[in-house]
Amino acid sequence: MTDNSMIISKNGDFRVVTYVGIGMVLFTMDLDENHTVGLAGFSIKCQPPGKSPFYMKNRLTFQGKETFQGYTKDTTPKQRIWFDSDESPYQSFRWLHVPSDIDPGIYKYDIAPMYFGKDPNKLNLVGGPAVSIGVDFLKINPKKFDFGFTKGYLSSQAYASRFKNADIRPKGDKTIDFDTKPFLAQYQWLGGKAHQMLFDFLGECTGPDVELKAMIYDCDHPDFISSLEAFGKRVKVILDNAPLHHNDAVPKPEDKVFKILSASSGGQAVRGKFSRFQHNKVLIKVVNGTPEKVFTGSANFSIRGLYVQANNCFVITDPVVASTYDKYFDLAYAEMSAGKSGMAVSKDPISKSWIDFKADDIYNFSICLSPHQDSLISLKRLQDALDNAGSSILFSIMVIDGGGEALKHLRELPVDKGSIFHYGIVQSLKSADSDDIGECSIHKQGKLGGTIPFSYLHSKIPEPFSGEFSGGLGQVIHDKFVVIDFNTDNPVVFTGSSNLAAGGEMENGDNLIAVYDREFAIAYAVEAVRLFDHYNFRFAMSTSTKDNPLLLDDTDGWTKKYFDPNDRKYYDRKLFTKCGG
Repeated sequence: MTDNSMIISKNGDFRVVTYVGIGMVLFTMDLDENHTVGLAGFSIKCQPPGKSPFYMKNRLTFQGKETFQGYTKDTTPKQRIWFDSDESPYQSFRWLHVPSDIDPGIYKYDIAPMYFGKDPNKLNLVGGPAVSIGVDFLKINPKKFDFGFTKGYLSSQAYASRFKNADIRPKGDKTIDFDTKPFLAQYQWLGGKAHQMLFDFLGECTGPDVELKAMIYDCDHPDFISSLEAFGKRVKVILDNAPLHHNDAVPKPEDKVFKILSASSGGQAVRGKFSRFQHNKVLIKVVNGTPEKVFTGSANFSIRGLYVQANNCFVITDPVVASTYDKYFDLAYAEMSAGKSGMAVSKDPISKSWIDFKADDIYNFSICLSPHQDSLISLKRLQDALDNAGSSILFSIMVIDGGGEALKHLRELPVDKGSIFHYGIVQSLKSADSDDIGECSIHKQGKLGGTIPFSYLHSKIPEPFSGEFSGGLGQVIHDKFVVIDFNTDNPVVFTGSSNLAAGGEMENGDNLIAVYDREFAIAYAVEAVRLFDHYNFRFAMSTSTKDNPLLLDDTDGWTKKYFDPNDRKYYDRKLFTKCGG
């Protein structure tokens, strides 16, 4: 595929490598160390297509500027002020921009190093040589393999500011038949592109010649349920019936969904699981008996899956791929319709190896469908890729305490030895079945990276993150993706519904996908950085005090770590400004 996701720009010794993700862009800056003398940071000016330019904002500035004294865990919302980056530059060698809305056309960015002035008021900053960058957010992935992410920002100051921490469903007992219209703006914002992709997919399946096949794990989204109900006998459904989703005495949402869809489809909905779960989240579009398109990923068809959790999903338009999923569905459907588990699938050739796909108009990728009789059928490829990583491993995974060498590798990533840089975001470092939302702490930070668990800042952590929405109990970081060597010539991303644990690969119905494309890898790497930085800053806020507040350095001392081989920021700078190899 044509790589539209990496842009290299230079002006003299100032160099910017830009990575374009899904609805966001990561700028990574580099200068020779001798050009960091007096460096105050970097400014970024943005001009959206057809609109006036503006300087992007920084939440930090210099002590004393407009009475700013820095952020601490005790800072109140009223004390938060945003500052233009030409006067309060970013003291980081990379910065992520997530536009509030994406318009068609070219976004123009001007990025410049800013230097302290030589007059008595050195905070009158002087700009250095700038680079100009044009970004088209709508041209980074092929239509035949579309992909997107949810925001995972319900627990954030962005949501608190925009929606005043409004509930995302009616108060009281959870129902599956409430009116979603009052919540639509929240759903569209929180669900991001993933929300749009799901309902676009369903909208494409409305013709009388179209059949839909659905494999469902969690399900309580009224609009999704009513869409499937409207298909009538044109839909076949496999709905998980593990104890998490089934209770005769006190019906679960999925019990109610099954009753609705069983009636509307003329009995073509079945309940079932494999050994433990039917964990797939899969929709298959079949036109006149021919499978054409597949929707899948990590996001469940639920309010939480789309609007609370960080998730990713993708749509593949290819008859060979769709036929593979269709055969897999039919095998499981036949077994479960007969009252059996789906474990017979593990004995079929469809689950005994990776299935490779290659075409000129689609990414090179492979699919592995579980359950397997041996977890190494799927996980050995991930394990080998981790072992052979050349520069970086970035990931967003629900939990990493599961069995198998792949997760063990992620748990034991080197902190201050070795050569592989890593960033990771996880829900928790342990307890895959726990409803614990995680502690507010960072683990394994070292010069080669770190792993950070999800945390929301609530009553136990003071302002400025007052009253953030916890999203309720349960997993919030729900992704399952690993990005290896994203900006080299040989990247790979592993993603899908699999939790990447050995037990799950042998006991659950799941799908794991490996994509071998730099454009795809960059988009997932940018998403990993977005999540990591979001929670990393929140941690820094929660631990800052009046004696050690968060504010900008009024000297160039902040740059030293970026050129110190004993510091993580040195490796961060080197990694993100590297291209190819």
